[in-house]
Amino acid sequence: MELSRMGRALTTAVIFAFAGCGAAGTTVPLGAMPHSRAHQMSGSSRDLLYVGAGANRVFVLAYPEGKLVGSLSISSRPWGLCSDTDGNVFVTEDSGVLEYAHGGTNPINTLSAHGAFSCSWDPSTGNLAVVERPFSIAIFKGAKGNPQTYTDTNFFNFNYCAYDDKGNLFVTGEQHGPYTYALAELDTGSGGFTPITLNERVDYLDDLQWDGKYLAIDDFYGTGTIDRVQVSGSSGTIKATTNLGGAQFYGYWTWLQNGTFISPIYTEYDKNSLMDFWSYPSGGNPKKELPHRVGGRRIWGVTVSVVPPGRASTSKGTTHE
Repeated sequence: MELSRMGRALTTAVIFAFAGCGAAGTTVPLGAMPHSRAHQMSGSSRDLLYVGAGANRVFVLAYPEGKLVGSLSISSRPWGLCSDTDGNVFVTEDSGVLEYAHGGTNPINTLSAHGAFSCSWDPSTGNLAVVERPFSIAIFKGAKGNPQTYTDTNFFNFNYCAYDDKGNLFVTGEQHGPYTYALAELDTGSGGFTPITLNERVDYLDDLQWDGKYLAIDDFYGTGTIDRVQVSGSSGTIKATTNLGGAQFYGYWTWLQNGTFISPIYTEYDKNSLMDFWSYPSGGNPKKELPHRVGGRRIWGVTVSVVPPGRASTSKGTTHE
């Protein structure tokens, strides 16, 4: 990750792996693969947690238990992950985006996006937004084909993006000025970005998601907090803040799933990477910690893939957004 402040975090020995790993998925050339040919890993009849880890691996675990059910091998580092309401998972890597069906071991589609870094899927349109580092946003209509690309010279880095429930796209990134980290909204009609000024100073704006009412924006550098922001025009008001038990983070991808906040933890003191679950928006101490051990893998993106509609789910204690 090229974030300037992330370099300091990456000096820590952040490592992640699982005992008893399943067989890796098969990497295929760029291009689409029919759903019928996508092999299914065991455990695909339930909700799944996808975790990008290391240089070229995505681990797949049963959600919420955290039991490993398989893994995917890709050609380069998996950065951000996101998913849609049919359980399809999008994995960004340097050359583009790989799409996997729920529990599938081979890509069913690939999208070309140079420097693909993070993504967000819009349930109102089916569009997929992808941050192309350093400073462009690619939007794939229906999550297919070639994208419409948008840029803003005020930003020297776009980092993360998220749709709200009305199909509005918000992005965080780095720009020149007194407050390096900034929030903006993309107007796809004009192609311009509207800077959003917050009512309080926030030093670091990282990953963000729509929580059903507000934008949930991670303010993680040295703290474990999530700002819940209401946007009106060019103004943003922090309506509440969720504190995650004093944990310290360093700006990686996170995921919200039905009142559960999921994130890897990295601190300059803790040499292991942890994957914890918190109740959201109440926060506090984590309600669950996934099994982990020393193994040389750094966690990147994370997403939950729900069982597709019409397929019986064996998940216990979860509901779908």
